[in-house]
Amino acid sequence: MKEFAKLKDLLNKMDYILSLRQKQYAIIIFVMGMVAALLELIGVAIILPILDVLLDVNSIQNKWYMKPFIGVLNLNTENKMIYFICIVTIIIY
Repeated sequence: MKEFAKLKDLLNKMDYILSLRQKQYAIIIFVMGMVAALLELIGVAIILPILDVLLDVNSIQNKWYMKPFIGVLNLNTENKMIYFICIVTIIIY
């Protein structure tokens, strides 16, 4: 409970010191930081699946979430699948 009281005290002090515009900027910066952290998390998490595909292209054909893409986009060769995965990765980054 002591930490909660300290946090409440800090927020009260910030409320007294900052103007309304500065509070809005602080909220915007906080949200942008969270979005940046999420994108960084996605960027780090995508490395292993890409390496898996580049090492063994046939392994991705057995994934349930890739079967609709393989059928619709006509990704029947290994080169087409590698190009598709690399292009999607570039677009995500």
